Amino acid sequence: MLILFLYMGELGYSNSEKAFYFVFRFTSVLFFSFPFGLWIKGKKLLPFFKISTFTLPIITLLMVYAIHENIEWLIILTFFLWGLSFSFSQICKFPFILRHCPKGQITEGITLSYSTWSFGNVLGGTLIFTLSNLFPTIFTSQNCIIFIAIFSYFSLYFLYKVDPNEKLGNLNHTNNNLKLKNYDWKLIFQGLFPTFLIAIGAGMSIPFMNIYFEQTFDMSFSNYAALGFVTHCFVFLMILQSPYVKSKFGYKKAIPITQTLAVLALIILGVFESYSSKPYVFYFAIFFFVIRQPLMNIAQPMTTDIIMKYVGEKNHEIVSALFALIWNGSFVISGLLFAYLSALNLPFMYIFAYTAIFYFIAIVWYIWLIRKIEK
Repeated sequence: MLILFLYMGELGYSNSEKAFYFVFRFTSVLFFSFPFGLWIKGKKLLPFFKISTFTLPIITLLMVYAIHENIEWLIILTFFLWGLSFSFSQICKFPFILRHCPKGQITEGITLSYSTWSFGNVLGGTLIFTLSNLFPTIFTSQNCIIFIAIFSYFSLYFLYKVDPNEKLGNLNHTNNNLKLKNYDWKLIFQGLFPTFLIAIGAGMSIPFMNIYFEQTFDMSFSNYAALGFVTHCFVFLMILQSPYVKSKFGYKKAIPITQTLAVLALIILGVFESYSSKPYVFYFAIFFFVIRQPLMNIAQPMTTDIIMKYVGEKNHEIVSALFALIWNGSFVISGLLFAYLSALNLPFMYIFAYTAIFYFIAIVWYIWLIRKIEK
């Protein structure tokens, strides 16, 4: 999506136009995820991965065409369909993992899911950077997007390696799955509440880090992109350590310690805003920025495992759908909060402090969930 925004900028689309179109990606997920989560319970999930794999590249290519030709209705439609198609795989991945992983290796399975996404960011960024620098006249922003879209079809090879004899779990599909009363909503709310808080906090900080570095340290976009690439590499490496960290320290220590360190790094970044004139502060800011996201992400497989254990098997599909709804919806809410706080001319120190409050409440809630499932 980052290179897509660069491409739109090259064609003269304003930031407000890009943001307007991007909202439709979230809108489709918000409307689709909840009923889809109810419907897939007890159903085979592999076909939905195939639908997503086949349709996403096609929608991306159609999106490039619509943007190039400035066809507004088609841009809106393709952004909407892109979010819809992406949701098929995103909502189904956790139930699929939980159905097929041995009970003692669920954290490892979830870790591979998160690390695959991180590795995809690293690989995509490396390909775009390498090709655009080696062959700048051929691999323009537009052609890079087209290349990545076509390249993604290689995933079909691995998809068709998956055993088609899919496990449906202990709960088969019935019409009662569509009845809301058949779900443990109290458990679902309690399990997902910290996710909601972290998603709100993340939405108030992560999308606007480039603005923080630009306004505080006068960092260019290209330098920030390089910094982001390094961070993604560390995220990928750290997420892979999640099972080891869990086995060595257990949930009670691993989750709160790693997340607390990440929150402290964010607070320190906010404090550095007041000392940006000192030359050494810039390098410390880079250090804390690079370690913050990996520390936060290393806990994700463990927190997902905790939530799924807490809500129980019959709620897995709907909880996975609500994960998507929460993360997409929260970015809308937190974006509005950030806009409001920015309009008050509040320094980033205060915005990051509000973010930290959301995070700390979530950390305490996770500790409570851990104690519940380990009783």
